[in-house]
Amino acid sequence: MTFNSFADSLEAGVSDIFTVSAIYAPVTGDSVNCNVVIDKDVVLEPNAYDAQYVETGIIIEALVSEVGEPRKTSTFTIDSVEYTVQKIETNDGRFVRLIVT
Repeated sequence: MTFNSFADSLEAGVSDIFTVSAIYAPVTGDSVNCNVVIDKDVVLEPNAYDAQYVETGIIIEALVSEVGEPRKTSTFTIDSVEYTVQKIETNDGRFVRLIVT
């Protein structure tokens, strides 16, 4: 078994447990159904080393194969609540992690 096939099978098992259904609407193009992990009340890293406050936010993680690389102002709708992409935090080619409001 190769690492990629192992990762794919692990991804399928984890997806069934932790993901929720969402509709991704890119800035341009058609909306797509996808599965995402949403994490609320996440402590966000400040943009500067000298930050004087802590901010919490909402993170959505999605598969790049389902949503590509979302741009700012793209939206995810989960249970009738719309979340707007503010920033791409990470993209490792398999998962994209987004800060949303």
